[in-house]
Amino acid sequence: KHFSRSAKRLIASADQYRANSFYLPWVGEVNFQSAIDWFTDFKGSTHIYGHRTELEELLTPRDLRKAHPIFCLNSHLHFTKLGRAFWLTGEDKYALAFSAQINDWIERNPVNMGINWLNEELVARRTINWLFSFSYFVFSPALEEGFLLKFLKSLFLHGAFLAGQLKNSSSAPLASASALYMLSHSFPEFTITDQWIKLAKKILQSVVTEVLDSDGVSREGSISAHLRNLTFLLY
Repeated sequence: KHFSRSAKRLIASADQYRANSFYLPWVGEVNFQSAIDWFTDFKGSTHIYGHRTELEELLTPRDLRKAHPIFCLNSHLHFTKLGRAFWLTGEDKYALAFSAQINDWIERNPVNMGINWLNEELVARRTINWLFSFSYFVFSPALEEGFLLKFLKSLFLHGAFLAGQLKNSSSAPLASASALYMLSHSFPEFTITDQWIKLAKKILQSVVTEVLDSDGVSREGSISAHLRNLTFLLY
């Protein structure tokens, strides 16, 4: 097949992700020799492990700022590039990498355990990236039934987590409501979908005037915040 230069760059990036090689903000290029360390601090150690309520008490705001690189890795944005590479090439190696990495992540990150459940916006972003990437792979014969069941169960748990945050004291209501709304419409088979849609819609309608001014610009007065808010609203 003949691909444009941008498509070739995308496929090259996807091949790096298949090989567990990433380029992350604040860190640079990272190569995992075997399995991906979803808890690394990129300094030869790992982040403290425990229930999220325990971690909230133990970790300071400075600790959380230092965790930004691991949050980037665990948002799983790279899965969308694996999906696009699969869509362009039709090669199942990208679907196999997608299922292997997600399966490993699910096994090592039970709900509410570890730093990858600590940041609510991270959970929302991961949910959205899983949904987008799965849309590319959904008809791939490389995705086995056992993986699909595990994947859907974890997506449901992501939704339940986000709904719980929205019902209580959400720290990222726009992100969580956007992800929950998208998840609910993507999988109406979930028995609780109607409740989730109503909750997400209510939050989205109320929070939009809190984050955006009457002229449509972010109230935070920041270009990055404006982009983040519009991104979640456009999902």
